[in-house]
Amino acid sequence: IAAGSDLDVTEIDAASNTGVENIRRLVEESHLSAMRTRYRVWIIDEVHKLSSAAMNALLKTLEEPPQQVVFILATTEGEKVLPTIISRCQRYRFGQIALEPMADHLSWIAGQEGIEIDSAAIGRIAQASGGGLRDAESLLDQVSLLPAPVTVAQIDWLTGAVPEQALLEMVGGMIEPDPTLDPEPEVRLVEQVQALVAQGKAPMAVLEGLTRMVQLVMQAKYTDAPPRLTPVTPDTWETLKVLTLLADIQLLRQLNAMLRAAEPQIRQAHSPRLWLESLMLEVAGLLNREKA
Repeated sequence: IAAGSDLDVTEIDAASNTGVENIRRLVEESHLSAMRTRYRVWIIDEVHKLSSAAMNALLKTLEEPPQQVVFILATTEGEKVLPTIISRCQRYRFGQIALEPMADHLSWIAGQEGIEIDSAAIGRIAQASGGGLRDAESLLDQVSLLPAPVTVAQIDWLTGAVPEQALLEMVGGMIEPDPTLDPEPEVRLVEQVQALVAQGKAPMAVLEGLTRMVQLVMQAKYTDAPPRLTPVTPDTWETLKVLTLLADIQLLRQLNAMLRAAEPQIRQAHSPRLWLESLMLEVAGLLNREKA
């Protein structure tokens, strides 16, 4: 089965086989006996993308399935599958994998495959995967082609992610501007935006990163350890805890509201960079009012 050579196990991509004729052919073949194993197994991936007619054709078989057949219906959007189909299935939900076990598994794979990569880069891959092991392994496979040793900077370059350190510096400047570095906070914030955009980072990605960081500071203010599924490394969490000592919760709430409110405008703007720069000027204005 793992080699893909078992004739009794067949996988169908419903995204490209949405028609009723595809399901009718599957139903006809499902009545054939298994050749080598006890069961014939049909895996229908992205089953929610089947047409209504195809789902109804599948339903008739699921109501009285042949004894020698097992159907595995995979989907990320179960709410789009007919309730009458769901009621005839055993349901298994797969949740996100936490950062630490994900990083441990990726480190093991890197060791087995001889991929030279530092631990911080492994952590960044785990973060970028959003709790999905398949995405994490795919990204690790891609970075194996990069010059060794693979670093966090290379991961950020490959994924287009905004460097975490840059986001932490910006959020730190929003919470407590350093007068030696930020005699004019609005100028520094705008310059930081311009520097990130010049590196090829999308303004929307910068905004989403800043919003996430502000929310993480709010979490760190009330919890000693990061929640299990929060994609943050121990070093970053320690930096966030330091920021909580400087941050007033009311200011954090205002920053969070401003950043979230700006998302639709920046997403739809003809010039997202200018909108983001304007937002930074508003943030600096908020800081000045707070200081006053």
